[in-house]
Amino acid sequence: MCGRYSMFSSAEKIHTRFNIDDIPQDTVSGDSTSIKPRYNITPMQNVLAITAEKPRRLQSMQWGLLPSWAKDKSMSAKMFNARAETILEKPSFRTAFAQRRCLVLANGFYEWEKKTGQPYYVSLSSGECFAMAGLWETWQDPTTKESMRSCTVITTEPNSMIAPYHHRMAVILQQKDEDIWLDHTILQDRLLTLLRPYPAEELQIAPVSKLVGNIHHDSPDLIHPIDLTQARSSSEHSVLDDLQLF
Repeated sequence: MCGRYSMFSSAEKIHTRFNIDDIPQDTVSGDSTSIKPRYNITPMQNVLAITAEKPRRLQSMQWGLLPSWAKDKSMSAKMFNARAETILEKPSFRTAFAQRRCLVLANGFYEWEKKTGQPYYVSLSSGECFAMAGLWETWQDPTTKESMRSCTVITTEPNSMIAPYHHRMAVILQQKDEDIWLDHTILQDRLLTLLRPYPAEELQIAPVSKLVGNIHHDSPDLIHPIDLTQARSSSEHSVLDDLQLF
């Protein structure tokens, strides 16, 4: 699964990399044209995405898909990922896959090793920003009549690099496939071929601080690799120190 990720590229880099026509004010920090760097993005927060709509612009959406037919917002908390293998079977994703696909922008994402709970940070070897395959929806509050947009990130089986740590990974699109993913004229069979593991040789993975597990912690130190030997030693000393108090 993909439940945490980072997005810290500058507005200038995003504009150039994704050929953005406009960066709306609601996606930037304060009154400036800079985008606030984020290192611990969690479900139910707003994220940056690009749709097929023209002009091509960044959009702010809630991470956690909320289908138009949903009675309330509660179901979106469990809809931040969509499995590529069953995307045509689930009513919550099927229509969005056919009509509303998007690019969810990221610099990297976190995966937790199941046995140890150790988090790892996955990013491109180049260090550049990339697009995860996503779906989006518009939902209208039945009481207030206000509309909101939401999205989900599609996951697939892991490549050989990530498999030792986790059984799923986010679908990272090749740059040449990003416009294909957004194109309404492309047949579904062709789109499904894009939902594959990203080449392991083009990624890097490193253990990082368990502070990423705290949703209130959001700083650059979260993506810095750590020495697992030292981290385990410090943890053991901490346990011994605690025992000495009794």
